[in-house]
Amino acid sequence: RPVGATLQRLYATLFASLEKSLQGKRWLIIVPDGALFALPFQALQDSEGTYLAERFAIVYAPSLTTLWALNSQSRVPCPMSRVPSSGSAEASPSRKGEGSQWLWTGLAVTSFENGLEPLPFARQEVQSIASLLNRQKLSARALIGNEATEEKALKALKESRWVHFATHAFLEPTRPLYSRLVLKADQKHDGVLRAFEVLDAGQLASEMVVLSACETGLGKTLKGEGLMGLVWVFLAAGTKTLVVSQWQVNDLSAARLMAAYYRHMLKGLPPAEALRRSQVELLSQRPFHHPYFWAAFAVWGKGF
Repeated sequence: RPVGATLQRLYATLFASLEKSLQGKRWLIIVPDGALFALPFQALQDSEGTYLAERFAIVYAPSLTTLWALNSQSRVPCPMSRVPSSGSAEASPSRKGEGSQWLWTGLAVTSFENGLEPLPFARQEVQSIASLLNRQKLSARALIGNEATEEKALKALKESRWVHFATHAFLEPTRPLYSRLVLKADQKHDGVLRAFEVLDAGQLASEMVVLSACETGLGKTLKGEGLMGLVWVFLAAGTKTLVVSQWQVNDLSAARLMAAYYRHMLKGLPPAEALRRSQVELLSQRPFHHPYFWAAFAVWGKGF
């Protein structure tokens, strides 16, 4: 069965009764539940074949309490009694707002040992974004290959306003706090940044983190708290905006999408609208028209 028919059927099931309420609207805030956490709402099609991404900027939130906390400048609730940790998760004083320098760090691991597939376009992705920001007189640093260590990643999260990861990620559905990003090992770290290690790092300075890797937006559903995984961890640690993926992404299309995303961000667009426009641009290109290529990424948290 063509994927379009399935996407239209899902739209009819979820949105048919809301169609009148959606008229004239430009934004959707979605707080999914259960299996809907894995559904790319942006790829749903109405009866005319128009994708939701062509009509709305979409923001996702793990729970209503999280959404309230992000928009009231409060800390995201942290049900630590439910999750294991290797150490203290107490927050250190926030560094947000200190100084006026715009900092951005991009980390790309482009070759791997132990049988992991190389990501040749990860280098291009990070370098093109860093070049774009530097042309705008913003302070941007790209850490490629052996420079993209776990220690430098943690340092970037404590010091940079935006942090962009382009690497492999692995989801642990039954142990979501062991979901991880693959980086390079250094003298102090094994090169695997696990979700609980982000919590252990304390309060983050990064306002936006982009996890351009596979399945970074998935996790384990907890009743009353939404999805436990990398999204929840970064939001709980102080990041306001997450851009994450819902499936195993294509290396080339992800690189092109992210370059467009940052171009729109630098025009002053909010994250959800910047991503929407980038997705619409990509789907208009024949090789990337299928939702697999453009619809994997979503904005979680503060997207407008």
